[in-house]
Amino acid sequence: MANTTSLQCPLPGPPVYPDVPEGADILFIGMNPGKLEEQLRRPFVGPAGKLLRRWLGEAGLLDRAGFANIELHRTFDLDQDGRQINLNREPTLIEVRGCRPVLVRTIQYMRPAVIVCVGMNAAWEFGFKGSMWHIVGKYKTWKAPRTAFYQLTYPVTVIYHPGGFLGKGLKKEEYDNRQQMVMQTLEDIKRQLDTWWE
Repeated sequence: MANTTSLQCPLPGPPVYPDVPEGADILFIGMNPGKLEEQLRRPFVGPAGKLLRRWLGEAGLLDRAGFANIELHRTFDLDQDGRQINLNREPTLIEVRGCRPVLVRTIQYMRPAVIVCVGMNAAWEFGFKGSMWHIVGKYKTWKAPRTAFYQLTYPVTVIYHPGGFLGKGLKKEEYDNRQQMVMQTLEDIKRQLDTWWE
């Protein structure tokens, strides 16, 4: 595999760097910034981000949360006339690998008690396999790349991306089931943080 530190994300536009408030000990990692995130240069501040923050507020975790994406730029393609199309498409492996050093450095700086992958793309990046239905709320251990002084491991889990709850025509039963799985995962995180993870 290529040395990821030598890759550069080929996407133009301003990068949206991770937002890690002082005292945060949970890192929520999504796919890529949207239009509002690109304008404000902050992750998870658009409609999906507001829903995620509402969930975190209900779970009592909002003041403990940091936010990042596996891709720092808004993803799109260009048509023959140079116009942006396929806005917020899934980032390519090269794009993600080009941005990965920033994410890894953020994790190593923050040393979160737990990493939460928000959606399938982030889950794949941390080694999860299978459908969302089977991996939401499950845990695995992710080993950070070795540095000169230390190598740390982190518990990682997965929740549904809130964007999937917005305007996608989910049936009420499926919507309720997914939201219940998200809230159960967040409540489990809080319970763990309030006991043995601290």
